[in-house]
Amino acid sequence: MSLGKLASGADAEAFRTVMRFVISTIPDAAQTAVRPVDGPGGPTPEERHERPSAETDALANGFPEKYVNLVDPMLLLLREAAAAAKMGDVIAEEAAIQRARELGRTAGLMSRGKISRWLGQAVLARIRAGELRRGVELVGAVTPRLIVFSDRLLFDGTCRVIDSDVRASVEIDGQILQSSRPTLTRMALGSILPGSAIMVGMATAKTEAKDGRKANFMVVHPAWRIVEPIDPDKAADVRGVAAQINAIAESCRREGSAAPVSSRRPSPSVGSSLDDQLQQLERASKLLADGAITEEEFATTKARIFGTH
Repeated sequence: MSLGKLASGADAEAFRTVMRFVISTIPDAAQTAVRPVDGPGGPTPEERHERPSAETDALANGFPEKYVNLVDPMLLLLREAAAAAKMGDVIAEEAAIQRARELGRTAGLMSRGKISRWLGQAVLARIRAGELRRGVELVGAVTPRLIVFSDRLLFDGTCRVIDSDVRASVEIDGQILQSSRPTLTRMALGSILPGSAIMVGMATAKTEAKDGRKANFMVVHPAWRIVEPIDPDKAADVRGVAAQINAIAESCRREGSAAPVSSRRPSPSVGSSLDDQLQQLERASKLLADGAITEEEFATTKARIFGTH
């Protein structure tokens, strides 16, 4: 059928009918292509992809949207940790929490801090709910890498159980060496003034101290060993933590069991100076701010530090 024949009669009317139908479909197709996400003309709730509630909650609490796919695997690991805690498997519990932390570190550098804070809050919520670290109390933080609880040690992401075979100590080697020399200023003055020999002889000695001490916090067990360098000036402070580890181990021996009792409470600090107590409180406050301990654990630690527990 040629365009010439369509110019008149029934064929022309048929052509116009076909063209009206084709044209009528074009606006609908264009509208579908640019359909708004929300608002009038947007997809219905049934059509729109709905995020899982866990992801939505994580995003609302600062989780980076770019890595929201990590939420479900991390929560699965926390459920695994809770199941291990229920069975009393301390090693498996902490290993699952650590794997969740390591999963968060696979994100980009700029997003790791947000993911770490979110995970810390998720762990704390489960501790408060009695799902993780059941009946466990914080004893103290020797360093950011070594945190001591009433039944376990967390060292650089690895968990060690405190049992009857554990021994803890603080070891200090070396000493502070002092040396003296004439002050350079007076020697310079003596070289240009009359009577310089007298001036040099009168030059006062400048004393310099070189700290050659090395201190380590040591925890030994027949199956493992922890040696953590510490500041020699803080050795007296962390000796109290070592003493409490030994007290927990002694309690295990008295009970005739190599496994710790989760409800065992550490003994209060004895003989600590006010400076030592304030330093312990400062470290506990930092752990609370970092989300490593709960408010209840902080309150218990504070009471223990000041002997009111």
